[in-house]
Amino acid sequence: MKKMNQKGFTIIELMIATVVFSTILLLCSYALLNIGRTYYKGVTTTRTQEAARTVIDDISQSIQFGPGTVYIPAGGEATVGTSGYYCAGGKRYSYTRDWQLTGNRHALVTDAPTQCNGGTGVQNLNSASPTLSASSRELMSRGMRLANFRVESAGTDLYRITVRVVSGEDDLLNTAHNGCSADRAGTQYCAASELTTVVQKRVR
Repeated sequence: MKKMNQKGFTIIELMIATVVFSTILLLCSYALLNIGRTYYKGVTTTRTQEAARTVIDDISQSIQFGPGTVYIPAGGEATVGTSGYYCAGGKRYSYTRDWQLTGNRHALVTDAPTQCNGGTGVQNLNSASPTLSASSRELMSRGMRLANFRVESAGTDLYRITVRVVSGEDDLLNTAHNGCSADRAGTQYCAASELTTVVQKRVR
């Protein structure tokens, strides 16, 4: 009687193969998750940088080529949670520091009042139903806030502009709300961008 040759995998060989396959699968999953985080971090950072650039370009052009004087409040930049405004080239820039743009909330609005000076006042941005002028335009994108917005004199007809934009929910930010917390999950949806420039007024 011919004996059949039966060969197969032993239990130990199957266990080793399962461990190797599981390790490869875990490494692939980890790599894919990291790629996803990197992608979303890049998108968030790019959007935040573009918002900061848009703000600083807009007010720079108003100062350089807009008519009239530049109005800077005596106290300078508004404190956290309060509203302030600057006037440049006939445009008013009303803002609230650390006020995230969500729903009806506004962070930085520009408009063109009939006259912009120390008596014009800031637009009502903090109300649940803000009443903005017809020419109003929001310069920030949804989910973003102003951590810093300062216009100051840097000499004769020279002005220094500083803008810091932060994107992200409160729980992703540091305690000062001017940057991202490094030890929180979800930081790929958080970014901060600060730009500073000095411009010269060319039109009076």
